[in-house]
Amino acid sequence: MLQKIKRNIAPIVLNAALFIGIWMLLFKKPDYLAISVKDVQKPQFYVDTAATFHDFVSLPLKIEGELDAPAYIEIRDYDNPNYIVHRFNLKKGKTVLDYSIDYYGRGFLRISYKPYGVKKGHLVIKVATI
Repeated sequence: MLQKIKRNIAPIVLNAALFIGIWMLLFKKPDYLAISVKDVQKPQFYVDTAATFHDFVSLPLKIEGELDAPAYIEIRDYDNPNYIVHRFNLKKGKTVLDYSIDYYGRGFLRISYKPYGVKKGHLVIKVATI
């Protein structure tokens, strides 16, 4: 009787563990490195050294803030500066971007911020640390 119960419970426990593991992998939220643009009036450069990427990733990225004039954000591969991963033209006003970019490089990212007449505002760039 006890053997029969063990035989029936084992597949249920195994399937439940497998389901929970797959669920966690599919719906895990990434951790983000938050880069605050300190002076929105001046061009700035940041190097994302919090994550190391291998071959190909779909890289989650968020840009949040508000500026009184347009600005430009460019993401490049640190080791290969000619490889532009993505460019963002930010318009005047509130910005809330939740984006996923394809990155085929290896290593760190170089993130540059260039304002076009911005006098005041705030901006936070969040890059996933995969």
